[in-house]
Amino acid sequence: MFCFSCRNDFTTAAIYVLYILTFVYYNISMPELSVLKAEFFKALSHPLRIRILDELRGGETGVNALCERLSAEQSTLSQHLAVLRNRNVVTTRKEGLNVLYSVADPEIFHLLDVAKKIFNKQLVGVRKMLRQL
Repeated sequence: MFCFSCRNDFTTAAIYVLYILTFVYYNISMPELSVLKAEFFKALSHPLRIRILDELRGGETGVNALCERLSAEQSTLSQHLAVLRNRNVVTTRKEGLNVLYSVADPEIFHLLDVAKKIFNKQLVGVRKMLRQL
C-alpha cells in the first residue's frame, strides 16, 4: 500500500481519499453504475434544465437573471435548479442575499455539445427521408 509516514498530514489524507474513491469506483457493479448514470441523465431530461445549463455556459448566474433570460417563473426555475443541484450538476454560492449558480463540472458542456451533434445528424436523416417522399 502507501507509506503514510513519509508525507505530511494533508498529502496523506488526500492519498487515502483517492485510494478509497478508486476502490469504490472499481468495485461498483455494472448494474449499480447503470443506475447512477440513469439518475444523472434523468436530471438532464427536461428542456428547461438543458436551457439552464446552456445559460450557465457564460459563468455564474443568479436566479433573477436566469428567470429573465429564460422567460420562466421563479418557482418553476427553482424547482428545476433543485433537481440539478441534488444531482450535483450545478453548484451554488451565496453572495449577500443572492444565490449564484454555476455548473459543477464544465465537462457537462461537452456532453451537451455531443448530444446536439447526434440530434443534428438525426435531423439530416429525417430531411433526406422527407425529400424522398
